Amino acid sequence: MKSRFRFHLCCVCMLALAIVGCKVKRPDDVISESKMENLLYDYHLAKSMGDNLPYSENYKKALYLDAVFKKYGTTEAVFDSSLVWYTRNTEVLSKIYEKVSKRLKAQQNEINHLIALRDNKPKMSESGDSIDVWPWKRLIRLTGEMMNDQYAFVLPADTNYKDRDTLVWEVRYHFLEPMLADSLRAVTMAMQVIYEKDTLNRLETITDPGVHQLRLYADTLGVMKEIKGFIYYPGVQGEKAGALLADRFSLTRYHCSDSLSVAERDSINQLEALKTDSLKKVSDQKDTKISKDSLRKVDDLKDNQRISPEEMNRRRTVTPEKKPEQIGAVLGGAAVVFAILSAAIFVLLVGFARPISALMQAPAEALTLTTRYVRICGAGIFFIVAYNLMSAIFRGLGDSRSPLLFVLVACLVNVAGDLLLVAGAYKDWAALGCGCRNFMAFGEFPEVGGERDITRRWLKPGVLLDGKLDTVHPFDAGKIAEHVRHSWYEGEEARAPYDGETKPAFTRMGDTDRYSWLKAPRYDGLAMETGPLAQMLVSYAQGHEAVKPAVDKVLAALGVGPEALFSTLGRTAARGVETLVIAQQVEKWLAEYEANIAGGDKKIAMECSVPKEGRGVGFVNAPRGGLSHWLRIEDGKIGNFQLVVPTTWNLGPRDAKHVLSAAEQALVGTPVADPKRPVEILRTIHSFDPCIACAVHVIDGETNQVHEFKVL
Repeated sequence: MKSRFRFHLCCVCMLALAIVGCKVKRPDDVISESKMENLLYDYHLAKSMGDNLPYSENYKKALYLDAVFKKYGTTEAVFDSSLVWYTRNTEVLSKIYEKVSKRLKAQQNEINHLIALRDNKPKMSESGDSIDVWPWKRLIRLTGEMMNDQYAFVLPADTNYKDRDTLVWEVRYHFLEPMLADSLRAVTMAMQVIYEKDTLNRLETITDPGVHQLRLYADTLGVMKEIKGFIYYPGVQGEKAGALLADRFSLTRYHCSDSLSVAERDSINQLEALKTDSLKKVSDQKDTKISKDSLRKVDDLKDNQRISPEEMNRRRTVTPEKKPEQIGAVLGGAAVVFAILSAAIFVLLVGFARPISALMQAPAEALTLTTRYVRICGAGIFFIVAYNLMSAIFRGLGDSRSPLLFVLVACLVNVAGDLLLVAGAYKDWAALGCGCRNFMAFGEFPEVGGERDITRRWLKPGVLLDGKLDTVHPFDAGKIAEHVRHSWYEGEEARAPYDGETKPAFTRMGDTDRYSWLKAPRYDGLAMETGPLAQMLVSYAQGHEAVKPAVDKVLAALGVGPEALFSTLGRTAARGVETLVIAQQVEKWLAEYEANIAGGDKKIAMECSVPKEGRGVGFVNAPRGGLSHWLRIEDGKIGNFQLVVPTTWNLGPRDAKHVLSAAEQALVGTPVADPKRPVEILRTIHSFDPCIACAVHVIDGETNQVHEFKVL
């Protein structure tokens, strides 16, 4: 007996442990369930109070919410982070909101009761066929002035309201002298009924005195929730308006449960026994007679076919219902049609590429290249059509995620494919545009807590000298200096950026001594290349887990070695590889960011203070290359502020020792087929910076003539 008891006791304990173990553990920094329930209850009340404020008092919205957070000893940041956790645990949040909803509903019922007591009206409307449910005063006077130009009401429905009830709001209007109601200053009478499934509205413009009605009726919208309405009598600024007197208010509710019972071909409901409060009885279905107090007449019952709720919703939204057997046929037909169109476009672009290029007004010297490009477009038309067709199909089926994945895959394939395609066609440019063979990278994407330490970045900083990938030198900011000897600035000697000056000293265009508005920054006296190629080479030499495999794949696909990266082609390829590896890493960073928010970490900026004296520098690897801001503080103010930008590193002039910049060295030895159309020069400049090419001009050294040409 004792053993059996022990066995049962062990089972109960194990079950209890299992239940406790399966329960979702709430982090300590997340607001507890009980406190969250009370907070959400007051939070929604405060939000509702703020939403009902007039425009001039919108500033109180934040005060209402702050009062709620102070009441519970928390902050908005803690509340938001806690809510993120609860939204991830929907079961816990749904239970909390069930309790909050019950409390809010009970509060609403209590308020309705108080309103009924105030207006000397019963809490519930009376039952019956035709009942006046208007609980307010029966007479109002509007003058058209700002504070007296409208009258509004909100009436909650109770259990005596039934499905398919008809509401008739009736008001009598008097225009007191002077009579100013016209087409521009007419009275607006509007009513809205909120149902379980939708909302109905009715509006009427009143220009004549007398009794006016608004009638609202819904057959398939479900239970009535609330009735709203207003009377608006506008005024004109600077003019005295005549007063409007409205009386004999009534809001009559008619039960209409008989409207479906007389329809012989009704597909919605079967005949039910009529309740005692119906407007009329049906004694004989075969010989039905409509009573005189019916809200509408039925002339021919056999042709009075009712509209189902589904059909009504379909007509309202103009959205055809989904029929699987038809969807398949449509998809199959669409696939066939687009396949035929793709084939036709393919034949047209591939077979008639040269005439099409001529129609595009391609220059004679570029006609062959243009023809090749048109044929490439024709060959890819099948993929373009297939991508768009599949995206449209999935969107039509209600799947919006798959098209997004198609876009991601297409972009990655496009980047990689373009790189390999272009590189394969211009392999000779792997031996051109080498440059200085010195590369400098600042790194990018700091680790958590490593914002002020450039060594703690996902892409690491480093320096490569003379194209040697076996040695990565550490970056030293103290070795940077700027030369202005051949720039249009005052000065002869190189200066550290902290002490740099920018004093213009323009000489003349065509000057071979001072010839650029760019300074010439140098690292330890050496010209350096910065940008995507520099960062990818530094990361490749460091064995970066994402960069090295991507670079190796590109090199293997092209059948070239790492030395091919020191070229115009290498720079272009590096920009694509950089885009690829960063795009792949972004997904992980977004997941980390989401986790940080869920944990309450929403900090996006570091706190700092301006010292009395000091200096500092910030390094970032911008899309064009290494960017640095150098700041010196004197007496609590900015004493000097200098920027050393990627363009000056790559495209600056000679320095004081007549050493050429990276781009100048890369252009040396570049073959030019046509001196009047030196597209080869722009090709190399493009590899450094796609946006700087438009600022490059080719000037004839003998005639000083600036050549103009089109880049295809």
